[in-house]
Amino acid sequence: MLTHVRKIGNSAGTIIPAPLMKKLQLQEGDMVSIAEQDGNIIISPVKSRPKYQLADLLAQCDPTAPMPESLQEWDQATAVGNEI
Repeated sequence: MLTHVRKIGNSAGTIIPAPLMKKLQLQEGDMVSIAEQDGNIIISPVKSRPKYQLADLLAQCDPTAPMPESLQEWDQATAVGNEI
């Protein structure tokens, strides 16, 4: 597959043909990684970070676990400004 390098502002870019976009399941706005390897340009799709739900994160917590010492001091500190 051939494509041209085009000027885009002070940089340059190339077009990813639609069949390749479809094959790689890429959409406009997706993040890609660009690297040089042995004189070649390697463009790889970047997997998006998982989106977490609050309930899933809370399910991983142990509410009976003791509070770490480093947080106990902060938790018991008095207000010093307009926090409250």
